[in-house]
Amino acid sequence: VPNPGFEFAGWYENDVLLSSASVYTVESRTVSDRVFRAAWRTGSYRVFADTLDPGCGYQLITDTEGNTADVFEALTPLRATAAPAAGYEFAAWYDGDTIVSTQNPYFFEMPVHDYTLSAKYVPAGTPRCELTVQSETNGEAGAAGQSSFSAGGSATGGGTYHRGINVLLQAAENDRYSFAGWYLNGQLVGEESRLTVTISGNAAYVAKFTDRLYSLTVINGTDGQISEYAFVYGTKFSVTPLIASEGYSFRDWSVGNGEGVTEAGGRITVTVAGDDIVLRANYTRNRFNVSVTTTQSEVGATGGGYREYGETVTIVPSRQEGYRLVGYNIVGAVGTISENGSLTFIMPNHDVSVELEYTVVRATPAGREIGGRAILAAVLLGVTAIVVFRLLKYKRQ
Repeated sequence: VPNPGFEFAGWYENDVLLSSASVYTVESRTVSDRVFRAAWRTGSYRVFADTLDPGCGYQLITDTEGNTADVFEALTPLRATAAPAAGYEFAAWYDGDTIVSTQNPYFFEMPVHDYTLSAKYVPAGTPRCELTVQSETNGEAGAAGQSSFSAGGSATGGGTYHRGINVLLQAAENDRYSFAGWYLNGQLVGEESRLTVTISGNAAYVAKFTDRLYSLTVINGTDGQISEYAFVYGTKFSVTPLIASEGYSFRDWSVGNGEGVTEAGGRITVTVAGDDIVLRANYTRNRFNVSVTTTQSEVGATGGGYREYGETVTIVPSRQEGYRLVGYNIVGAVGTISENGSLTFIMPNHDVSVELEYTVVRATPAGREIGGRAILAAVLLGVTAIVVFRLLKYKRQ
């Protein structure tokens, strides 16, 4: 991978070119050590000399020996010369909308990309004006001049310029600070860090910076209440979790882009450390026990155990020969019984106990199961039949 200003020339072994591609595959099977060399060469780029005022002058770019060309190797020392036409004078060299020099000739190194320099001309005798810039942070200002620095950032673009030309002022904020605007004579004249001004006289521009505000978003409560705050670097902020809704309990905090210290009771303190912070309170559903018992130890049921608040719980009775489900005794909840005999209810915010009532049954001669009351009725019916039979026999005698 070439560094800026260079191009890959090829892979060599013993001064023999193996490949001009940047990726070269080598077989791992070898009987001796091998040394591969990556070769680089300086990249070449096009350079153009232009003017912002056609017909007002002539401009030329050469190397330091006076040789002209459209293409030069990167980092080659070059010289740009402007020759004003009669009645004009040179004002500045522009790279796009930025003045790079007011010197003529202008010496520079060929960049690592195509490059265009444009000469600005003004009528001869145009007066020059002083433009100064100053950087100010929270009321504390750096020295004014062509450039200026303070804790919050820098300001550039000052100098001596011909009246009527455009000059680009630029402000660059440092970490933990924000650009607040360009000011002239105490009045805000620009909110963007880049400000183009037209020279009309001496002027002093001030780039103001303030402590950057970092957002802190708190998402609290089981219903996700959102609160927004803004703090400067280093601020400590504490918050307590909201009381949980029924069926929920506070678990912990999630801190995005930062760290926090949690105290007893869930109160957390975070420190603003250079990033926006999202603080979220996490809650969990409470879990309670569903106790399931039966009146007959030989018969069971499924569906017991710990369940979350609001969960649908279904108790399914076992089917075992010789036993029949009579009903449910449920404490702590209200449920419904389905056609297949299972019990369903919504888990409340406390423990629930369920008892399944079974009765013992046995089969009739026809193969049908009967309970204890049916057996008693059959016995009584048999006794009655015997008594009637004996009465009838007595009357005949």
